[in-house]
Amino acid sequence: MMKVLLAVETPDNKIFEISEVVYDISWTTTLLEQPGKLKFSVPSNVELVLDFATTVNLMVDEVPVFYGYVVNMNCTEDTITYEAVDQMFYLKNKESYVFSGKTATQIFKAICDDWKFTYKIVDECNWQVSTRVHDGKSLYSIIAYGYDEALVNTQNWFIIRDNYGTLEQISLLSLKTNYYISDDLNVTNFNYRKSIDRDSYNRVKLVQDNTKEGVRKVYVAQDDENQRKWGILQYYEKVDKNATENQIKERGNALLKIKNRELKTIKIQCVGLPHNFRAGHWLFVALNPLTKAGFVNNQEYIVVDCTHQWKNNEHTISLNLNEYSLNVGG
Repeated sequence: MMKVLLAVETPDNKIFEISEVVYDISWTTTLLEQPGKLKFSVPSNVELVLDFATTVNLMVDEVPVFYGYVVNMNCTEDTITYEAVDQMFYLKNKESYVFSGKTATQIFKAICDDWKFTYKIVDECNWQVSTRVHDGKSLYSIIAYGYDEALVNTQNWFIIRDNYGTLEQISLLSLKTNYYISDDLNVTNFNYRKSIDRDSYNRVKLVQDNTKEGVRKVYVAQDDENQRKWGILQYYEKVDKNATENQIKERGNALLKIKNRELKTIKIQCVGLPHNFRAGHWLFVALNPLTKAGFVNNQEYIVVDCTHQWKNNEHTISLNLNEYSLNVGG
C-alpha cells in the first residue's frame, strides 16, 4: 500500500497532516514556463479552510514530490478542491532588465537574488548572452532568452524547474534516465502523431537591417533535398543589427539543424514510474503496434508534460512525449 503524506502549513504557522481526508491528488509538471501544479480534494463537510499562500508538502512512499503554495479553491456542494503551485509561479512577474556581457547563468542568479528565490545551479550555462533590453517582460522570458541562444549555438538545452521548493537551472542532458515503457509492460493507452505543420522548417531566412547604409542583408540556410520532399517550409527572423556576418551564418545553420525534422509526439497513459518522475526527464519507449506505421522502438523521448494521479491507492501517470534531438544534425 502506498504511503501518501500531505501536510499543509497555514500563514499563521499552524501545521496539519490531511492525508486521511484527501481522496484525490494529482501533480502536473510541464517542460516550459508553467509552474508545477498540485490539485487535491477534500469533502466539503471537513472543517478545514486553507487560505491563499498556505504551503503544501507532498511525499509519497517517503519520496519528496511537491512543495508549493495554495492559489486556487473551487467549492461545490460535496467537495472542496485546492490547487497549489510551485515557485515557478512567481516567474510570471514582469520587470525591466538590461543585461550586457552576462552569461545565462549570471542572469539566472541575478534575477533569483533580486526576487529572493531559493535556487541552485545544477548545470552551468556559460553562453554569453547578447545584449538586450527586456522592457516589461516576464522573469521567465528574460531568463529563457539566454537559454534559447545557448540551444541554437551550443545544442545544449537548459531549463528552469522547481525541485521540491528550489528553482534549478539544469541541462536536459542531466535528466536522461534508463526508464523504459512499452505496450506489453506498463503502457495502458497511447496516441502517436507525426507532424511537419508546427515547428518544422527546411529553409531558414535571416535578415539584417543596416539603417546607416539603408540596406537589408539576407542570409539563407536550406536543405534542398528536403524541400523537394516537403516543399519549402521557411523560418524567418530579423537578427540584431550588430551581429557579424559569421555570427548570422552560424545561427542560420544551427537553426536549420534543429528545426529540419519531423516533430513526433506521443500521448501515453502508464503505470510503474517513480512518484517524482516529471517533465524534462527522458525515457525509452517501445510501442509494438506502431512499428508497421514506421515507429522505431527503444528510442529516447523527452517528457513535455507529466501528470501523476494518486487515487484509491492507485498510482497512474499521463505523459506527453516529444522526440527531440540535441545533437547537431540529429
